[in-house]
Amino acid sequence: MLRPRSGAQQWVAREQYVLLPRVPGVEFTDPFRNLCQRLVAPP
Repeated sequence: MLRPRSGAQQWVAREQYVLLPRVPGVEFTDPFRNLCQRLVAPP
């Protein structure tokens, strides 16, 4: 999932994700400098 970046032209004031059941997530920056989140859901 791509995530918008806060900066001079836009500002993310609030974000919230609720996943049930809870799953582990990792946030990282891809080679194009996009902020991404990766979630691993159970089968």
